[in-house]
Amino acid sequence: MTQRTIGNNIELEGAGLHTGRACRIRVRPSEAGTGIRFQKKNGSMGPVTEVSWKNVSHTEYATTLGTNGIRFATIEHLVSALSGLGVDNAHVEVEGGEVPILDGSARPFVDAIRAAGIVEMDAPRKTLRVLRPVHVEADGKSAGLIPFDGFRVECGIHFESPLVRHQEYDMEITPSRYADEIAPARTFCMRAEVDKLWSLGLAKGGSLANSVVFENGHILNPEGLRFKDEPVRHKILDAVGDMALAGSPISGAYVASRSGHTLNLALLRELFSSPDNYSLEEA
Repeated sequence: MTQRTIGNNIELEGAGLHTGRACRIRVRPSEAGTGIRFQKKNGSMGPVTEVSWKNVSHTEYATTLGTNGIRFATIEHLVSALSGLGVDNAHVEVEGGEVPILDGSARPFVDAIRAAGIVEMDAPRKTLRVLRPVHVEADGKSAGLIPFDGFRVECGIHFESPLVRHQEYDMEITPSRYADEIAPARTFCMRAEVDKLWSLGLAKGGSLANSVVFENGHILNPEGLRFKDEPVRHKILDAVGDMALAGSPISGAYVASRSGHTLNLALLRELFSSPDNYSLEEA
């Protein structure tokens, strides 16, 4: 199996979920072995930041890359789309400090990537094979990686809202299944959380156009849900983006209960804490 990049440039713009500011990204093809990289564009070009667990600066309500005082916020939906479709190498230029939230899912990114085309490269693809189980837990939440031939995700969530409650979903991630079953699932929250997020200076760009909001057993979005279990599917979307921070496609099964960005980062740190946990192999 060979590495892949996109065939043409992609440009997307919209509001940042947390800053509320106008943001724009340009995704360009990249050379083999470079991985997914971010670069700030604000008149001049800033330094390049690799998508890596080592470069994550914040995980509260989003995954943020940060090195040398430069931050790229809310990267997980774009990175999830690239990873879910099997794109290994891409260069992302960001204006506005945050990846635009668009409709709150990965579907606009998937559509743009497919329109640009995915190109096979003359270089072998390396996968990160999980050799033995690794596990982290905190506050009744857990996440783990176990050996598996391929990339499988098993996710469970629980919320008090009667429209969510306990949901589970598991699947092997392939480009077609990711695009159909996971990419359209939007970010979500409870109405009671909105004021808290605003008080923290977050979700300034949030609206019913880019988030599913639950309140007292009702969905505030007039169009309703895209899937009856859309929340757990979105958790898988986030997990695919967070696991891409490993730097190479994972060959293993991700199993989680009520996990989020912070615990996912802790899981990758645990994975890389010992060379006995993994190996890098040509796919």
